[in-house]
Amino acid sequence: MCIRHADYINDDQKVHSLLTSTINGVKKVLKKHNEDFEMTSFWLSNTCRLLHCLKQYSGDTGFMTQNTPKQNEHCLKNFDLTEYRQVLSDLSIQIYQQLIKIAEGVLQPMIVTAVLENESIQGLSGVKPMGYRKRSSSRGDSENTYSLEAIIRQLNTFLNIMYDQGLDPEIIQQAIKQLFYMINAVALNNLLLRKDVCSWSTGMQMRFNISQLEEWLRGKNLHPSGAAKTLEPLIHAAQLLQLKKKTHEDAEA
Repeated sequence: MCIRHADYINDDQKVHSLLTSTINGVKKVLKKHNEDFEMTSFWLSNTCRLLHCLKQYSGDTGFMTQNTPKQNEHCLKNFDLTEYRQVLSDLSIQIYQQLIKIAEGVLQPMIVTAVLENESIQGLSGVKPMGYRKRSSSRGDSENTYSLEAIIRQLNTFLNIMYDQGLDPEIIQQAIKQLFYMINAVALNNLLLRKDVCSWSTGMQMRFNISQLEEWLRGKNLHPSGAAKTLEPLIHAAQLLQLKKKTHEDAEA
């Protein structure tokens, strides 16, 4: 409404001051709360909404086709805010990257113990390979041992915050896909570096844990995001660990 009024009175200085102050204010808040997922999600939603409004009421033909005649009457008459739209677009990308960085920082310490070490299927502890140990146990199990349920609870927290803040569904799906990609990468990299978890029992546990993550995606209607596909390398590794590998012929097969 403020931008419309400035456009109506044809006050170039007012438009410049309003948008510049808004952009700088958002940057200042985000710098102060650079580890706060909820605050970052809130300002990502607001910045995207402002960007959408500037596009919708810009007066550009490409953005007017989806408007009603009444909405087109409210399009800006005197100013071309293309440069500001680009700045807001860049700012939205920066905020999104901050959002993902915060979420990854929370999830990453959970992944190895939750996906590779946690015994989701009871009774497999007796078939662990010689030399197996939970690496995080030396730092205190209570602080560093996580279950898959802990990851799912954290994913639920992130998802609910993004929904509550009104983020666009496409952004939410992209964020979840990126977090699942990170889960796959961290788990797979650790699997490749640790002989002590390369066993049939680990393969069974991994496949069960992955199926729980896939079920969570289905339950939240997030399968269209493509997040499940990012887990395929981990699924292939789990299947390989479960194969019979006693002879040279088994290995070649």
